Amino acid sequence: MFTLNDTAYYWFATNDTLGSGLDGSTPTYDVRLAGASAAAAPVYSGNATLLTHVSYPNGCHEVVLQLTGANGFVSGGMYAIFATVLVDAQNPSGFIGSFKIL
Repeated sequence: MFTLNDTAYYWFATNDTLGSGLDGSTPTYDVRLAGASAAAAPVYSGNATLLTHVSYPNGCHEVVLQLTGANGFVSGGMYAIFATVLVDAQNPSGFIGSFKIL
């Protein structure tokens, strides 16, 4: 759980179709307000950052969210984060996590 104006960090990894880590390209994420209509636009969207230090295996990404009112977040809101990234000519989507703002 977070409070308004916190910074939230989430991570995900990508793999090629054979299961080996692969960085992929154009990693994006969307944050959805729980309970909004199915046609509602994401509250917030952005690009994930590839972690490039030699100690991290290929395909490790980080999502950083500034949980501010200016970015569309509200106290009491419950949110889900989805990501997509192009790997091996495929563009899969995945659920990264969820959080609530107190």
